[in-house]
Amino acid sequence: MINQYIKYNILLADDHAIIRNGLEFLIKMLEFPITFFYASNKKELFLELNQNPIDLLILDLNFEEGNSLIWLQEIKTNFSKVKIIIFTSFDEAVYKNRVFSLGASAFVSKLSNPEEIKNTVEKILLEEKTEVQVDNSKTSSVLSVLSNREMEIALLLIKGYGNLEISNELNIKSTTISTYKQRIQEKLKLSSLPELIEIFKVNQGNM
Repeated sequence: MINQYIKYNILLADDHAIIRNGLEFLIKMLEFPITFFYASNKKELFLELNQNPIDLLILDLNFEEGNSLIWLQEIKTNFSKVKIIIFTSFDEAVYKNRVFSLGASAFVSKLSNPEEIKNTVEKILLEEKTEVQVDNSKTSSVLSVLSNREMEIALLLIKGYGNLEISNELNIKSTTISTYKQRIQEKLKLSSLPELIEIFKVNQGNM
C-alpha cells in the first residue's frame, strides 16, 4: 500500500522533453504524492541530485554528451540511497546486467507498454527490486563480451575521445587505456575505430 503521508521526489533525466513529459503523465496516474524534478544533461542531473533529496531517478542511457552508463558509479557513490530505473531503447542484452552491477534497481525498455512502466515505478517506490524485459530484446549481443570498464572506454572512443581525455574522464592512467583498447579490439576482432562505431550502431537501439 502507498503511504499517503510520504511525499516522493522523482528525477526524470532524459534529453528529450517529450519523454520526460510522457513519463510524468504516466506516473501521475499512480496517484502517489510526488514532486517531479527534471534534467536534460549531466550538469542538470548532478545539480538536481545535490540540491534535492531524490528518492527515484529515472535515467536514459543516451545523452548528447555521452552514454550515462559511465555516470552510474558516481551517482551510487555519492547518492547511495537514490533508486535508479534505467529507461532506454538500448539493447537489453548489452546493458541490463551492466546497469544492475553498477547499482540500478530496474531496466525498462522504451518499448515496454505503459502498464509495465507504471508497475515498475510503483514497485521501486515500494522498495521491491524488479526488472522489466521485453520479448524483442532477449537476443545476445557481441558487445556482451566486454567488461564494464571496457564498455565505458569503448563508449568514449566512439565519441572521439583520445587517451588523455579518457584518462581524465575515468581517472585511470593513460597507459592503461592503451591496454583496454587492445583488449576491446581483440575481443571484438576489430582493426579500426570505424569498425567499433559500426558495431555499436548495429547493437544499440536508436533514440
